Amino acid sequence: MLILSSIIDSPYIDFFCSPNSYIKNRTLGMDWGDILPSASLREHNKIYFSECDIRTSLSDFINNCRKGADKNNSYYGEIWLGPKTVEGSVSAMRKAYTHQITRGNSLWWFDMWGGWYNNPRYMLEAKRCKKLFEKHNYTQYSYKSEIAVFVDGALYMRQGMAHQSCWSQNSIRNSLGNSGIPYDLYLLGDFKARYKDYKAIIFPAAISSKELEKAKKLCREAGIPMLCADYKKYTFTSCELRDFAKSAKVHIFIDTNDVICCGNSLLSIHAASGGEKKIKLPKTATVKNICSNKAPFRADEITVKMRKHQTLIFTLKD
Repeated sequence: MLILSSIIDSPYIDFFCSPNSYIKNRTLGMDWGDILPSASLREHNKIYFSECDIRTSLSDFINNCRKGADKNNSYYGEIWLGPKTVEGSVSAMRKAYTHQITRGNSLWWFDMWGGWYNNPRYMLEAKRCKKLFEKHNYTQYSYKSEIAVFVDGALYMRQGMAHQSCWSQNSIRNSLGNSGIPYDLYLLGDFKARYKDYKAIIFPAAISSKELEKAKKLCREAGIPMLCADYKKYTFTSCELRDFAKSAKVHIFIDTNDVICCGNSLLSIHAASGGEKKIKLPKTATVKNICSNKAPFRADEITVKMRKHQTLIFTLKD
């Protein structure tokens, strides 16, 4: 991220890309966060292009697809296998898609070594996502994230990937993804330009820096609640983050540990567990479940019964 800070304003670079986060082997039931701070890229008029190399039920180890390609047997981790079922694979594709589109990012489907999407259901899902992208009105429901995470990229150069500050960011990103609280992820260098746009701020760093202390001071002066990691406490559960958000009067869409994405007049839920889900909207909307044939309805709450790991997408309209 330190390198990103030095080139983000380059006139020679139009977009940045990365795969979905690999943390926890991209299992179902959890959000797959962005490796790059996509909100900062938007702030600097760049596009975040997410490589959605989504594993499916057809994914296999590379040596089983291309004999002898992995001579050292380095690619045999669980991360290379996808959900066991077609339904789970479609749900994963849908979840990854809405994570990016609700944030205003771009994406492409990436089959790394052949055959991963060789199923009519997977191709149909990609086609439906493309059609939604082209036909959807992104301005028909006004909502923006109320909580922001600011990352000090310089800490990674000084401390390394195994340090508590790195794992603090990974933990908070994962927990926020399953908290029912949409959020924006920035580099610390964009703090002054954007911190007043949010009701609450999170600083995931187990150690501090002059830049970080200046940011904390500005929060205190503006009366903006903040959550700060430290050596003693550098990971947070989804429940702890919801409690913090509630104290800061941030809107929480759901009180269970499901994945909620909301933005650009779209809302999606990926069910971490099966059962009835009650999604509270910030304001009344005309809601359409595009994964069903049911008619649109007017409400400030969506109640839906879901299977474990199912993903649903709704359009919202003022």
